[in-house]
Amino acid sequence: MFLDFIATRVNQIREGKVTAQTMSEELGQNKAYINKIENKRSKPSIDGLYYILDYLNTPVSVFFDKDVEMPSELVELIELSKKLTPEEMKLIIDMCKHLNKNKA
Repeated sequence: MFLDFIATRVNQIREGKVTAQTMSEELGQNKAYINKIENKRSKPSIDGLYYILDYLNTPVSVFFDKDVEMPSELVELIELSKKLTPEEMKLIIDMCKHLNKNKA
């Protein structure tokens, strides 16, 4: 079960940003490293997972939060929000509250 989660999550975050081969090579690993992780043929060490998350600019808390369905988008939203003024941030928060209220 843990291996399935790691494989799925790494793929969700990596896909559309970089190829598995390029990412593997840029991490200093064999070109099949990420592919093996995503296909559940291998699992990263704790250090390896740390390097993967650092490479993908993904906080550990986002990676392991099972309630986050779109981890890449959440990380992007967090990064973009860092550049907002307090007033702009309040508008975004109000909009999110409004959207969530309609889903309840």
